[in-house]
Amino acid sequence: GQTRSQCLFSISTGIDPRSLTFQNSDEFYLFMEMRAEFKWLSYQMTSKRWVMATEEYNHRLIKKAGQSVIQKNPQALLRALGDIEPKLMSRITKNDYTSRTNSESFWRRHCSVVSLVKEEPGRKARKAQTCSRCLTIMYPGPENSPLNHKKGYCADGVKQSSKAAGEELPPWPQPRGIFSEGRTFHPHAFLLTVQRVYEHVFMQGPGETDLLETEAFSKLLISRTKVHESDNTVLFRLFKDFVTDPTTPRDRIVSHNGEEWLRINYLQQ
Repeated sequence: GQTRSQCLFSISTGIDPRSLTFQNSDEFYLFMEMRAEFKWLSYQMTSKRWVMATEEYNHRLIKKAGQSVIQKNPQALLRALGDIEPKLMSRITKNDYTSRTNSESFWRRHCSVVSLVKEEPGRKARKAQTCSRCLTIMYPGPENSPLNHKKGYCADGVKQSSKAAGEELPPWPQPRGIFSEGRTFHPHAFLLTVQRVYEHVFMQGPGETDLLETEAFSKLLISRTKVHESDNTVLFRLFKDFVTDPTTPRDRIVSHNGEEWLRINYLQQ
């Protein structure tokens, strides 16, 4: 059978690439209709809401296109909203609603469904910024509003951009508690998550797991984990871009080739 690490890796490698994007205009228009109906806004969407939205989307997609259609992963909708919001904001600020067929009705409708551009009295409407990592509108509220994106890091505690050469940022969204304030990596929370995700997905353990977070976490795991064939030690490469929580027991960390690695004892079985 598969080892625990192979099982966890299979979560993100088992995703059909076609489920991550819209394959035709029907899929796109269905998304736009539902965005208008449910008034989706990137900064109000949690990963749980995305999972529920995707279930409803797939339900309607099957009704429209039949059982054989490739159902969408929540990442498809998350990316589509992150892609369309800046385009809508750009149309609003330029006052340009004309479509390829020379009609304005489609874009006027979709630009007015929810308020996307901040109106500041006496000031020209400014284009809202979108975070390149979590694809969320960054400052929808007034200064210091809890709606606003944190300065320099996303809601899951991971920094928005990496300064370290060759260092890829963990994919969005990571489970809470593993990263904090764009600065610190917490091995204890990380190791607990390894066990929780494994037990939930492969042993039908208790509690809920969040599909988006589980996939993003397993991608992170695959990208930085090495299994030593000789003794089955499973090691996770630590970050150059994040400080490792100083309360981590030193015997959990191994130095190898000038890099530091965290032992994942749970996956050694």
